[in-house]
Amino acid sequence: MKKRRDINRSNHSVDEVVVELDEEEVSEESSSSDESEEENIALDGVFNDEDDGPNSTGTDDDVDHGPPPAKKRLKEVNKIQSRASNKNKRKKELQVEFLFCDVDTSYWDGIKTLLSCEPIYVSQSSNLATSMIENTVVGTVVTTEDQEDVFAVSSVIHYTKFDDDNWMKKFCLKSYPSLSVETAGFYIHARVINVPLKIVETLHQQLLLDIEWASKNENGKEELQTLILFSPCCNNIYKYFEDDVFESNSELVVPVDIPICKGEDKQCKMIVMTRAQYQSSIEEISKLVTE
Repeated sequence: MKKRRDINRSNHSVDEVVVELDEEEVSEESSSSDESEEENIALDGVFNDEDDGPNSTGTDDDVDHGPPPAKKRLKEVNKIQSRASNKNKRKKELQVEFLFCDVDTSYWDGIKTLLSCEPIYVSQSSNLATSMIENTVVGTVVTTEDQEDVFAVSSVIHYTKFDDDNWMKKFCLKSYPSLSVETAGFYIHARVINVPLKIVETLHQQLLLDIEWASKNENGKEELQTLILFSPCCNNIYKYFEDDVFESNSELVVPVDIPICKGEDKQCKMIVMTRAQYQSSIEEISKLVTE
């Protein structure tokens, strides 16, 4: 069953983010040419996609109507400014349009690739990608128009649907035996590290909307009151800035070493928070992003 609620487009304003990237030296002749140039933008060394030029910031995509209504595809337009490295510096402005979409089979490879970059998920990336696609009720991918690359993904897999042999589930049972598993889920999140902060904020807002809708419309099947997040860190410094916010609002934080990993890559923390705490965290993240 596809999910469900209408989202007011006006609540998600267009955000302009300027990121400076060094280019190869550009000659005066090429800078005066009328011909368009293809340029690669490396967001994290994971993806290196070609962009043929600015995308249009036109009208919203259509919303699928029917029972239940499908999620509207949201658009965040981010203007990325690049800088030439020669003395006669010139500036070019490109547009990168990020789309927030429901998880489906067309994104399986992209989700698996993204999860494989995380030591926490690398040993189970295929199974998790499949589980996230099967979980059509809760989950969002961030992609671009006409692309299957995934730049960010978030989902919550219900505790009872998680593999009993999964190391995260085993550790959770040992560390939090009083957990109410009927309303708990594992929060799976991965992204290219330097995705614009506005995109990160919107991704978390989307997940909360999914959780709220599922609780109201799935007859209790997907009731989620507790989120369990395994967050990568190094010497108590989190990889993702928002995990600091999650920890400050959590009800339980337990350090854990990732199996099969060595050195700094094996460090992570299990963060347990209620849905209300997650909502409070998103409000704090929004304030940080707008400051």
